[in-house]
Amino acid sequence: MPIRLPRKTSRSWYPWGCFLLFLVSNSLLSYFSLPTGLWVGLFLLGILAPLAITAFTRTPMGKREGEIGSTEFFPFPGWGALGLVLLAALFIRFYKLSSLSAWPLMDEGLTGYFAMEGSAPGAHPFFYSAAQIPPLYFWLESLCFRWLGPSLTALWFLPALLSLLLVPLSYLAARAYFSRSFALLAGALFAVSFWPFYLGRYSMPHGLLVVWELGALGILGLFLKEKKDTGLHWKALALGAWVGGGFYIEFHWPLAALLVTLAVVGKLWPSRRWSAVGVYGLALAAVSLPFWEAVVREKAGAYLSMLWAFHSGSTLAAQWNIGWDYLSGLFWGVDTTRHAYKPFWGGFLNPLWGAFFGLGLVELIRGRRGKTAWALGLGLILFLLPGWLTRELELFRIVLILPFLLAVVVLGLESASRRLPLARRGAWVLAFLAAGAGLDFYHLLGPYQWACHTDVKSFSNYSKSYERWVSWQKLEQKSREEGPGLILTELESSPFDQSLAVASYPFNAALNPRFSPGEARWGAFLVNINEAPFLSKRFPQIQWLEPCLKEMEPQESLVLAIVDLGDPKMKAAFQSWLDFDRALHPATSQALHLRFGGDHGEILRELQNLEPRALSDPLLLDCLAERIFFTAMSDNNYGAALAGLRLGLQEGDASANLYNDLGVLWFAQGDYPKAREAFQAALRSPLNHTTAAWNLQRTPGS
Repeated sequence: MPIRLPRKTSRSWYPWGCFLLFLVSNSLLSYFSLPTGLWVGLFLLGILAPLAITAFTRTPMGKREGEIGSTEFFPFPGWGALGLVLLAALFIRFYKLSSLSAWPLMDEGLTGYFAMEGSAPGAHPFFYSAAQIPPLYFWLESLCFRWLGPSLTALWFLPALLSLLLVPLSYLAARAYFSRSFALLAGALFAVSFWPFYLGRYSMPHGLLVVWELGALGILGLFLKEKKDTGLHWKALALGAWVGGGFYIEFHWPLAALLVTLAVVGKLWPSRRWSAVGVYGLALAAVSLPFWEAVVREKAGAYLSMLWAFHSGSTLAAQWNIGWDYLSGLFWGVDTTRHAYKPFWGGFLNPLWGAFFGLGLVELIRGRRGKTAWALGLGLILFLLPGWLTRELELFRIVLILPFLLAVVVLGLESASRRLPLARRGAWVLAFLAAGAGLDFYHLLGPYQWACHTDVKSFSNYSKSYERWVSWQKLEQKSREEGPGLILTELESSPFDQSLAVASYPFNAALNPRFSPGEARWGAFLVNINEAPFLSKRFPQIQWLEPCLKEMEPQESLVLAIVDLGDPKMKAAFQSWLDFDRALHPATSQALHLRFGGDHGEILRELQNLEPRALSDPLLLDCLAERIFFTAMSDNNYGAALAGLRLGLQEGDASANLYNDLGVLWFAQGDYPKAREAFQAALRSPLNHTTAAWNLQRTPGS
């Protein structure tokens, strides 16, 4: 027999009593460090229990007409209020555009590098980076770089613009299904809630993915409302082409394509309008065909296979924890020791929006006989799958859930506002928007900005290069004082962080064709810190970035050197370094475009062919030796790795980092006596800024 609550108790409990309980519980779970038992108890009693009671019992909830979200529930707020919301959206997306995040993530540096290449499709692999990301976002970023010129501002301008575009698109998409008041609230939430404008702070494809999703949902809404066959076929054509285009953004897109296709088939199946289904399918296939051809040609999917959760060695308990973190990240937050595109203060939904989400979820469950409720529920579950089915936490993988998440929040706002007098609803809704916007603006300008600027040690955990950030500040100041300089970014062991090349491009005469390299009065380069004693002995006039030298740890191995090109001896040496830096560009490009698990043989041969050019300078020999070592070790090519290290140790400066690398090589092959000998040689070097001491301790026999 179903549970029945007294009518008076039910009305007092729902919605405002339930809302307050959700709000308090979410606030405690989000912003306070609670013991595990208390956290679980609060979740069960403060969120799960009231949700179950109100959603699955016959609690009187007021009369509803038609599908959820189909009726107007508050008056038009006026153009002034809409203007304020749009100004707030514009401000929060472009405020401190090039400085709020301090420095790009390594992934963003790669985005900037690919955009600087500006390569046409076919000149390079269709997919970008080891993760084989589809190309559309990189093409757009390349166009942005051609317009604005490469820089940190240009790098972050496109995602900010796409994030702003979410505001009108969310209104139009929601209007295709819901009432005007519902659509206005959806647009307002996209304007001032955290996750949408947080997307605008990363030069990654996820913002474009949500833009494309909203476009697909909007076209789908027009398609579902169409009655005439002629209009139906044209809208099916547009919808199929748009859905096919989404495959060029991210590998998450097939789930969105599945949801849209189910909706198309669901509309046309009862009437047997197979011709419209055929038009949709042919348009989708025609537009996406080059994508699938590239998937086969370039053997895409190795990276996705690596991410698959259910592999040998995985455990159900570990996967459960990851799945819970994806859910917790939406509402209450997760550990932020490492970045992974997480919120920094609670979840993506602040406690206020989380409380309204709870009310909206109740409405969704109680209205589960309606098609809209089923569609929203399916979207919420379907778009969690990219997180639940992968082996690690990266919260932007579930970004397609964003429109569905905020739609449920709007349902909660609608449910609560219906219990208020009509004349007061607009004021209450605006008050809630202002309160939610305040929390989310503080989230971005407070905890997020603090994490980026104040906790230097978190840089490496967030895949940001502290050395490059500090170096860029020094170089920018130098350029303001003395004009453009020659900045070399290839003289290091790994080519995978291109953030300094992107950030320094506006004043780098070595890359920017606007400047003549011969007119530069100064030069600079990043180099392994262990090279400093040898270079200082040869060139005492080199200036080293002292703050970087003092604050660095062993794993932060780069230091900035600045030289005066007015000295003839220094200028001659620097010219050879500049020529070699440029000669390394093809190998770097190949390495950055190589798919996950691909063979490094061609890159290794490219590097080995540069050996004759490096023999003229010990610094170049050391730099090339380490590049060869890391490239060869990627394929477990121990012979080539050893030959590369011997080149630097016998003909170069024999710096501590090369001896440490040699120890790692012998350790990998199980030759522990030689490994100990190499680590000890690193410790005896003029400067040892390596992990050799730690490596020696863990070597058997030490």
